[in-house]
Amino acid sequence: MNFTEVYKAIVEWQLTQFGTAEQRGPVGPLRHLVKEANEAIDSFGSGSNELGKREVVDCLFLTLEASWRSGMTLPELIELLWTKLRENRARSWPAVTADQPVEHVREAGN
Repeated sequence: MNFTEVYKAIVEWQLTQFGTAEQRGPVGPLRHLVKEANEAIDSFGSGSNELGKREVVDCLFLTLEASWRSGMTLPELIELLWTKLRENRARSWPAVTADQPVEHVREAGN
């Protein structure tokens, strides 16, 4: 199974379970994403790697749901992923310090 097939199956299930983009926008899934991300952090922090992995997948489900509910198509999502990767590659990044967030170096005005 490739990514396109699993993406379509996820969207079909989300449509059936949670309604259309007209019935529910991207904000609900993004709010839920915060909860799931915290659950993943807690799972990995407690040493439960397998549970943490499942929580990361929940985060991906919610991210995909927010993307299509915002009107983004799969080709647009893929294009934006490549665009964002190019932007990130062009940025400066500080040294990694353990399990703390690592954000790009911000230039004046960014």
